Amino acid sequence: MRVPALYEKVRFVPSASIGEKPLGRGGKIISREVTGKVTWIHPQLRFYVVTAVLPGGALLRECFKIT
Repeated sequence: MRVPALYEKVRFVPSASIGEKPLGRGGKIISREVTGKVTWIHPQLRFYVVTAVLPGGALLRECFKIT
């Protein structure tokens, strides 16, 4: 996996539910893709943190492992 640059834009589907309503009887939640920026990279290149601003101004931070 390529190591992203600091402040590079990244698109991802959040692992947590971000307020989407379940669809139909199955109750499946479909998350939307969000765009965030890489805000921190582990000094030993183990993982990086992406911060995205959700509608309404809430911040979402998610970590991704560098393999």
